[in-house]
Amino acid sequence: MRTSARLPPNLTTHTITYRIEVRGAPNGMSRQALINIPPMHRVVLYGNSLSLEAAPYFGAALRSTRDVVVAAHVYPGVADCSWYGAMRTDAFFVHPDSVVIQYTGDRFVPCAKIGGSLETSVREQTETAISILKTGGTRHVYLVGKIGAHCPYPLMPKLKCPDPAIPVVNRALEEAAAHFNRPRSSLSVVVIHPEVALQTSQHRYSDHLACTSAEITAAKCVGTPFGRRTNWVRDIAGLHFCRPSWPVPIPPPGCRRYSSGAYRYGNAMALPVASALGLHIAPGYLETMKDH
Repeated sequence: MRTSARLPPNLTTHTITYRIEVRGAPNGMSRQALINIPPMHRVVLYGNSLSLEAAPYFGAALRSTRDVVVAAHVYPGVADCSWYGAMRTDAFFVHPDSVVIQYTGDRFVPCAKIGGSLETSVREQTETAISILKTGGTRHVYLVGKIGAHCPYPLMPKLKCPDPAIPVVNRALEEAAAHFNRPRSSLSVVVIHPEVALQTSQHRYSDHLACTSAEITAAKCVGTPFGRRTNWVRDIAGLHFCRPSWPVPIPPPGCRRYSSGAYRYGNAMALPVASALGLHIAPGYLETMKDH
């Protein structure tokens, strides 16, 4: 059965927010729903499992500006090419002002295995995605750099450490951005690295970090064995954010309980979007979010 889900369920009917594209579901949103979107800034997130976990925080951060409508197309293991259909629909009907594309270079889906080397595949997929979105008048595109994992990765001890794909994917994203950033162009393409929000002050990987002031204020500083005022920012495997990891079948976007890692990652993706639109993210938005 073809299904889609929205988060959270208590939103007003005129606001289109999170959608999770389930494999086999029709791409994009219904035409009638799109007509009801109010004249606000429109932001769309396309991504894989990392975005699946971070989408609620990304959306909440932008919605706290009270001038943004957010949609998210997210599913584990997908590539940019998985969203071409949704991108065409969004470009034709939604006309998003800003788009965030989060892709780690995984080649699990058939369309991502075309294009030769990993660098070529990522660059060509990214350029195709941006070209599609450009037809809808998108002015800002943010390409999310590949995130590092625990090294060595516990579940795959044979993987090389550090991951050699990280510089390859990030280089491909920079090349794609340079292709569109030309003089007098109305389109701005920027590579962002929200992973920095998950690192120590020495820019190193850590599975736990000191609680942020926002988490302390919102009573979301749950503590870890490393201290009462620390939070886990990675899952047990060291790659994703949710603790415990989300079960199968794939749930709606978000973790089953509060995730500091998903919050930091989603917030870091939202900050440059809001800044470019001249908007201010309300510092207390985390207090309004309920745990799953």
